[in-house]
This record gives sequence, structure tokens and C-alpha cells, in this order.
Amino acid sequence: MEKTKEQFPLKKWILRFILLVYDVTAVNLAYFLALVIRFYVNNQFHWDGATYIANYVTFAPYYTVACIIVFILFRLYDGMWRYAGIRDFNRILNANIITCLIHIFGTLLFVRRMPITYYGIGAVLQLVMIAISRFLYVIFVTEYFQIKGNKARKGMTTMVIGAGETARTFLNMQASNKDSILNPVCVVDCHNSEAGRLFNGLPVIGGIEGIRKAITKYEIQNIVIADAFISKEEKNKVKSICSEMNLPEQDFLTYTKSFIAGLSMSELMKYTKGPVEVVIDQKSRLFDNGEQAFDSLTGSWTVKSIGTANNHLVVEIISSSSALSSEEPWIEEYEKETGEEISFF
Repeated sequence: MEKTKEQFPLKKWILRFILLVYDVTAVNLAYFLALVIRFYVNNQFHWDGATYIANYVTFAPYYTVACIIVFILFRLYDGMWRYAGIRDFNRILNANIITCLIHIFGTLLFVRRMPITYYGIGAVLQLVMIAISRFLYVIFVTEYFQIKGNKARKGMTTMVIGAGETARTFLNMQASNKDSILNPVCVVDCHNSEAGRLFNGLPVIGGIEGIRKAITKYEIQNIVIADAFISKEEKNKVKSICSEMNLPEQDFLTYTKSFIAGLSMSELMKYTKGPVEVVIDQKSRLFDNGEQAFDSLTGSWTVKSIGTANNHLVVEIISSSSALSSEEPWIEEYEKETGEEISFF
């Protein structure tokens, strides 16, 4: 066990060293290629470029050291690149902008002015090379092998209702879950605006009217509703089709809501740092933070809803002293939609 613990830091340092060697090569190769592109005319390197090459070689060691320092400051060797996202790209972009400025002013002050196209082409090539090295894992390992794994997965062929962010979240969860028995094979766009296209590598079926045909075509065994904007009427149509064709269906939105509800009220408030509005029996009170709001609650109470308004959290609560009637409109609507009775215990 001790041996395994020691191997991980060593492996990380080896990967960082490899990345550093790559960066040293990339920052120099980028501007060398910029010179070649600038002075390669009529299938030959123009002799005017020879004088610039000498200046490039003179400045290269100093520029390399400056780049490594900037990359370290921007923590380009500390990222978990298998989860690289837009924030990581922003760090890469900002680091390369600074190194580009260092290259421009460094050559102007200590060597000589280089061609404008040299600075532009070199900066772009360097950014591309550095970004590729960080996102290579995501592009090939995460995306390619997950898609390949989904195709090879033997499980319940699943149709996903929805072609938006909620559906993408569901598909990503399935792709990363090796133990999942679901095998998504197609996506349904209820609004028929994306029909015939690919969504996360899966074909998009247009409209609810195309569900029956797609069920037969793809031999669907299960349907998951993952559309945050699906209307009650559309949802009922999907459920009716599932009942008619004897197919099981799950609501991914209910799953996500249940997951959020799994947090205790104290945990939810602990993570809420901004203002919190508490509505008790239709009376509203605003608190500076979640902890203060939670501490103000006394006795027994039930959370009716959690939402946002004016950039702050709004928690609607029913106290135990309230007259709870099963005839309240929201209770009736909930019980009709879910088929479950609400318990206030």
C-alpha cells in the first residue's frame, strides 16, 4: 500500500516534466514556424529571413525561461486536464497573451524589431500547441472512448426525450457510469427544430410524433424524459406512448430534484453564502446568509419550495401551526401529477 502511494506523486511529476519539455519545444517551434511561413516564398526560403533567424536564436533561451515562469504562475502544470473546461482554456489564453507581449517587447528592447506577421502567426501557433497539449486527453480519451464504450455497451436500448442541457447532463452521466445498464441510442427533440442532426453523437428524432417509428427502428426498451422545458401535455403524450407500447419510462428531472432534496436543510443553508429570503405562511423575511436564515427557524416546519428571485435563494416554508388542507391547489396538482400523497412528517 505504501508503495502505491509513493508512485502517484512520482507519476504526476513525470507527467509535469513531460509537459514542461513539450512546452519548451512548442514555444520555440511556434515562432520558428512563424518565420518559415513569413519568408517561404515561391517554394523557397527567402534570404532576408536568414538575418531574422539569428535574432530569433539569440532571444529564444530568454523567452523560453519567461514562458515557463508565466505558465507556472498561471498553474498550467497543476490542472486535472482530464476534466479540462472553459476556465482552464481561459488560463491558457491569458498566459499566452502575456508571453506574446513579452516576446514583442523583449525583441524590440533587446534584439531587434521582427516582422508583424511573425508576432501574429507565432502567437496563434503557440496558443494552439499549448491548448492541444492540455485538451488532448479530453478530446481523445474522454470523448472518443466514451462514445466507443457506449456503442459497445450491452444494455437496455434507451431513448432520451430532450435535446438540451438536461439531456446532455444525463448522457454524460451515463457515459461516465460503467455500471449503468442503460444504452442511449437516440434523442427526441420535442420541438422538432434539431431533427436529423446529431446530439452528443446520437441521432435526433424530430417531434413526439416520430417516437413510435423510432422505437421500432432502434428497438427501444426504455425511455428517459430529460427535457427541462417539456410541457405537461407533451409529457403526458410521451407517457401515453410508453403505456401503449408497454415500455418503462423514467423522469430524469424528478431524479435531479430528488437528489437536491436529499440535502438536509442545514447543509443547503451552509453552502448558501448570499442573501436568503424565507417565506413562512406567505410572510417574507430576508437574511444576509443561509446560516442566519436557518438559525432563525424554530419549531417544526416543512419546505414547500426552493427557488431563486432577484439573484438570491428563496425558501418557502409551511410551519406546523399552519392549517394544512389537502384541498390546497398546489397539493392537488402535485398528487395528480405524481400519483403520490404528500406527507408533512
